[in-house]
Amino acid sequence: MRNTKNIIFSILLLTAVGGFSACGALEKDEEEVLTGTEASCDWSAWGFCMEFTGLAWTATNATSTCEGMSGTVGRACSTTNLLGSCTERSGTDSEVVHYYYSGDYFTAESAQSDCTTEKESGVWTAS
Repeated sequence: MRNTKNIIFSILLLTAVGGFSACGALEKDEEEVLTGTEASCDWSAWGFCMEFTGLAWTATNATSTCEGMSGTVGRACSTTNLLGSCTERSGTDSEVVHYYYSGDYFTAESAQSDCTTEKESGVWTAS
């Protein structure tokens, strides 16, 4: 089940960078490129959150990606109960940072493993 979620997540993420359309839920011009940490997607029930940090992310495709995966759109991921973070595709236009939280779904070891084995060019940073 976990591998299926990761495959679906990766397909949606790569497709969204190509330009889904949605309403501008982030209160920016829909095609305006996001700068820094201006959009996040929270999946608290699964123990993680993702920030859209690459230059290809616009309010439109970040919102669409998040809503398409049943996440909650926000501004930034929480640091409460943070186990660590995973930068995926670092330095590219499609860069994202995943945040992993302690709880029922992840331990520090499983979060690091998910980052380095399931994420494209994932780089783990422990908290």
